[in-house]
Amino acid sequence: MRYLLFFLFLCFAACSTVPASSNREFEHVQVRQPSIQRLSDQDIAVVKTMLDRLEPFIESRKKAGNQALLPFDELYQQLDPEETRIVRYVQGLKPDQIGLRTPLMGYGDPATQMIALNESYKGPGGVTVKIPVQYLPLEVNERYQAMMAAMQADLGKRLYVSSGHRSGAYQLYIFFFYLKNHDWSVKETGRFVALPGYSEHGAKHRQAVDFVSEGVSLDDESELFEKLAEYAWLEKNARKFGFVLSYPRNSSTGITFEPWHWHFDP
Repeated sequence: MRYLLFFLFLCFAACSTVPASSNREFEHVQVRQPSIQRLSDQDIAVVKTMLDRLEPFIESRKKAGNQALLPFDELYQQLDPEETRIVRYVQGLKPDQIGLRTPLMGYGDPATQMIALNESYKGPGGVTVKIPVQYLPLEVNERYQAMMAAMQADLGKRLYVSSGHRSGAYQLYIFFFYLKNHDWSVKETGRFVALPGYSEHGAKHRQAVDFVSEGVSLDDESELFEKLAEYAWLEKNARKFGFVLSYPRNSSTGITFEPWHWHFDP
């Protein structure tokens, strides 16, 4: 009987120590999730360092004309473990987690024939601005060119594509790039920049086109676009060419009004 009690005591003592040890191990490997309201100061520092290091990498791809085709594996090859933790977390978010209602758009189709656009226009002060190479699917490009020819004939001026097709990885990079403009809030940034997989810029059957007009800088996306004669022309004629305004005022998606952002829907 004494041996039996001693054996039971040893079993109880051994079992009682396992959870504490396991908990300590779990706490050691537990992944800390970023805050969607506002990144912690520690995570902000990580993202700033990441963006600084990615800048020359992205610029080199822009010079090569293939930044918009960036694959996920190449993006992640540039990141350290802490950066990967944050980036993968954001990549895995769904719109409803940040208060949006945008549908899944996918990551495009690698088999789609893309046309490279090498456009330039007159920016502020009449200075020629070279737009980084943009890509549009063949049919979308044909309709875009026809629409701009018609606008030019009617108004004596036209618009240019500041952003066309984007890979999911490039969309993810852009999301992080604009975090600083929204006080490092993932939730607020999502109202202006779509999550990867939920952007029309990567949609197979809903290709987005961001337009820029002459006289403004390339990154000057503003509601003032609504005041342009070109915008009024689009409102009246774009549907004839298969283009539709994506995010009007009070959009049910929760995305802010973007008068420059249209998509192809023949």
